Amino acid sequence: VAVTALDPAGMGALLATIATKEDGNTRKVSEVVLIVNPADYFSKVFPATTVKNQAGGYNTNVFPFPTQVVQSTAVPANHAVLGLPKQYFMGLGTSRGGKLEYSDEYKFLEDVRTYLIKLYGNGKPKDATAFVYLDITNLAPAV
Repeated sequence: VAVTALDPAGMGALLATIATKEDGNTRKVSEVVLIVNPADYFSKVFPATTVKNQAGGYNTNVFPFPTQVVQSTAVPANHAVLGLPKQYFMGLGTSRGGKLEYSDEYKFLEDVRTYLIKLYGNGKPKDATAFVYLDITNLAPAV
């Protein structure tokens, strides 16, 4: 979804899609998370959510709805993810018994033993409408 401003009308439209479950029922939304690339946070989201107050200072992360901003290098440039963190499932596991393997052949000349244990992980939203993928290329600064 292309986003040009983080004003009440724009955020309200995004939150309405998150508040509607995949099956058409609604859910309570009390707080959301905005995951954004660190460079995009400082060049786009920070200017769009920082306003000057009456005392001459600045208020940062001013959103029309309770929003926690998380900077992540895993998010591509010019994009962000808005959603409900409690609606995300992350699973981690190892092979049966967590088998620890080692090798004396590798780096034999340096007299170093190499160890290996594998950890597998996967994550996905519990509901297809719990998160919205945003295009913030044209996000305007706050006035």
